[in-house]
Amino acid sequence: MPSADAEEEIIGLLVEMIEESTGTTEQQRLELIKTTIESVRVDRNSQRDSSIKMILQSSALMCESIINHNSVALTLQGFVNLYEEYREQARAVNDVETLAIIEADLTETQDKIETRQRLAKAVLLEYSSFVEGLAGDYSAQLLGQQLEIVVNNSQDAEQRRQRCLEFVKVHILSRSISGFADLETWALDFQNEAIASIE
Repeated sequence: MPSADAEEEIIGLLVEMIEESTGTTEQQRLELIKTTIESVRVDRNSQRDSSIKMILQSSALMCESIINHNSVALTLQGFVNLYEEYREQARAVNDVETLAIIEADLTETQDKIETRQRLAKAVLLEYSSFVEGLAGDYSAQLLGQQLEIVVNNSQDAEQRRQRCLEFVKVHILSRSISGFADLETWALDFQNEAIASIE
């Protein structure tokens, strides 16, 4: 399949040939070839743009999922802090029965935190692969155009969705500039957003 530049060159040559052609039949044949190429290109670009928008929207959903997992983990950490205080109080009065209950609750809560953190990391890796694919396959200009469309279509969405689209935009730009996925920074972005959401 010819590249976009090659198609432009072919269409340019066809235009020249049409202008230089003296026969009506030859002109019609060349016009048909040119129209066919342009039609195929329009269809392909439409499919490409739809795919990009779908991936951008999916990336925003993954962002929301990561922030949600982080928010739950942070909330559970608050319970861990309380359980630790209660544990010290139970130990101070040698309340063995209460201490056993607190220890069990503490262990269960810590397990839940680890699960949420593990899920957040797994989704982050999937998110990264989406961003990598977009930044690697398409130009920053094209992605910017499609992001603008998605953002405009999401004006009535919840604030978190809008924030996530901003993150997607920033992360794609940083990937395009740096040439690599900065997972540590992206994870921190989502963590800080989770902190802000529960304060």
